[in-house]
Amino acid sequence: MGYEELKKEIREKRLGINVKPESSDKDFSDEYDIDEKWQRIKRLIEKTEPRLYKFMFKGTVDASIDARNNLNELRKLMIELRGSILSQRQDNESEY
Repeated sequence: MGYEELKKEIREKRLGINVKPESSDKDFSDEYDIDEKWQRIKRLIEKTEPRLYKFMFKGTVDASIDARNNLNELRKLMIELRGSILSQRQDNESEY
């Protein structure tokens, strides 16, 4: 299974789209919330971009504050995501 197919399958299962009851043997469980954290990061980047450009081109102080706050939250989410990936990798290695 290729990367794009796997990504589509995970997203469909997360959203409850096209979930087949007979696919319980390949049941996807994101116990480390990696996909959820990644989706939050992407939404936060999309939310930050207009504020960042508003500050850059218009010099709006409120936009700079919002952008910096969002970037700080992004930093925290990235740390959480890195920890989740490491935990899952360690659990995967310990199963062998």
